[in-house]
Amino acid sequence: LDRSPALVCELEAAIAASSRAALLEEYERLLVGPGRVPCAPYESLWRTDAPRRERGVLMGAAATEVARLYGELGLQVKADAHELPDQLAVEWEALAYALDRERRDVAAALLDDHLAQWVPAFAAAVAAETQEPFYAALASLTAEWTAALAP
Repeated sequence: LDRSPALVCELEAAIAASSRAALLEEYERLLVGPGRVPCAPYESLWRTDAPRRERGVLMGAAATEVARLYGELGLQVKADAHELPDQLAVEWEALAYALDRERRDVAAALLDDHLAQWVPAFAAAVAAETQEPFYAALASLTAEWTAALAP
């Protein structure tokens, strides 16, 4: 976490320098759509070790596997959440839950077998694609924290 304090300062400065409307517009362009989404935040889309027929496809094996891990924690993605199990924020939330409950086995699986396998590429793509310094700083910080937590 050598760069974390500097990255947090960058993030704070970027927030102060950006308008809420600009951040929302960039968020939708990068991550949501409509239209082409350059950085969709789903593990299944970023895994290069998936079988060829599953690469770049939503709800791949990674989504099934993280859903199974959530089940080990007694969790599931709500049907009305309109989100897939391998979405970045959902995976991080499950990791926080596992750590809070001292389920180090599940936390390790979420980190080692999932987040560490795709967040670096995703974060690099966000940093390269974004037009807002906030998202570049957030991507860098996310990649750093992922690397620091994973062995």
